[in-house]
Amino acid sequence: MVSMKITPHVLKAYIDTCRDRLVGHYISHPVLLNPSTVAFHVSGRDGGSLVICLDQTHPRFYLGDSVNEKGKIDRPFMTGVRHELTNAFCKGIEIINDDMIIRLDLEIVNKVYKEERRFLYIELIPHHPNLVITNGDDVVQSLYRASALTSKRPLAKNLAYVPPAKPEYSDAAGNVDPEEYLAFCRSLETSIDTEKRKSVLGAKRQELLRQKKSLENKLRALNRDLNQATIRLNDTEKGDFIYTHLDEIHSGDTKISDGETVVVLDPLLSPAANAERYYRSAKKAKLTLSYSNQYIAETQKQLDETNANLALLEEADVDQLESCLQQVAKKSAKQRRHPNLISSTAELPYRTKVGDVTVLFGRNATQNRCLTFYLGKAKNHVWLHIQGQSGSHFLIQKDFPTEEEIRFVAAMAIYAAGREDGTVEAAYRKDIRQGSTLGEVILNSYWVIRIDNVPNEAKKAVDEAQK
Repeated sequence: MVSMKITPHVLKAYIDTCRDRLVGHYISHPVLLNPSTVAFHVSGRDGGSLVICLDQTHPRFYLGDSVNEKGKIDRPFMTGVRHELTNAFCKGIEIINDDMIIRLDLEIVNKVYKEERRFLYIELIPHHPNLVITNGDDVVQSLYRASALTSKRPLAKNLAYVPPAKPEYSDAAGNVDPEEYLAFCRSLETSIDTEKRKSVLGAKRQELLRQKKSLENKLRALNRDLNQATIRLNDTEKGDFIYTHLDEIHSGDTKISDGETVVVLDPLLSPAANAERYYRSAKKAKLTLSYSNQYIAETQKQLDETNANLALLEEADVDQLESCLQQVAKKSAKQRRHPNLISSTAELPYRTKVGDVTVLFGRNATQNRCLTFYLGKAKNHVWLHIQGQSGSHFLIQKDFPTEEEIRFVAAMAIYAAGREDGTVEAAYRKDIRQGSTLGEVILNSYWVIRIDNVPNEAKKAVDEAQK
């Protein structure tokens, strides 16, 4: 990761380079990428986004790529941002008080079509980052983090905005490379996704881990009961043995034996009561055996589904998965309190290896959807499908796989469709989107691969694939 010290001098140098991309353009469609990161769409030919990350350690401001609004999260703060900065026109940008504070001079059109002025203050002060929206008179309209009226710097809605006291910076002017600052910001982008994944899926992961532990304990208990029931199944013979040797049993005896067979007795019970105890034990063992295999199979199935869901959480595209979570939760709300991510392991695709590369493929529309839109998270992984007929979706889980790897998987796609030759469509994952029906894919860009003969290695890879 690139590392650098951000100072007002560094920040000013970067702002000077991106001024033309902001001033004279609209910022709109604010999206909360994670609990501390807001992104706005920036209009214009270059497009892209304005990213404001209020991370405690590395607060930052930079121009990034287009914003993906799928699976976005929300917080009450965003209601105020969307209300105050709807399609705001940027008239200027500057550093305030030679400090780590950026001010955007914005113009909006209110509900009665009247132009109003807004200021967006971005306080990039480590350990105290904040985002404040004020009106033209610098009265706070909305803010990310408020402070009490009794604090040294009261900060709340309808109060006049007062910049924080400037700390002492070691900010010697010198050569500053704005590209270095941008590289530093982009090097931290993985932390944005990590925080979003933690925020969106953290509670679900903990729930699944608790569910897994409970099912594992239940499975162990069921297997223990099964083993004990198998042993107790012969207790009927022990009861018969007691009745056969009644004359040899005396009050207080703890066991009875004929030299080969030994039967333990409860000295506080009569011989008949001891025999009845063994008969009840055998009857209970038979009942346990009749149901244990069914219960064990059902519990094992639930455990497999839970493990599959945990694996899905770790691998899936967080945006697509959050959307899936919301849909499943709505569908299952009346049936169960805590819905699973997927209803069955049958929805998971098959896996195989091509050299050191993992390849996923589905055998039905549900599995195709799962691998393409839930597990397909990398933009430069390659997706394949036989051209001109329905068939399996294939996904090569490697950035920019080689031509040889792509042709091999294309041959697998031909074989999976029941053909020995044919044409396959291939596209990068970033160039496909979900259609309106289950498993449907819309390709924005693709290329075709002609396969005249399917090698035996490709057939073997499909036949031996497992979940």
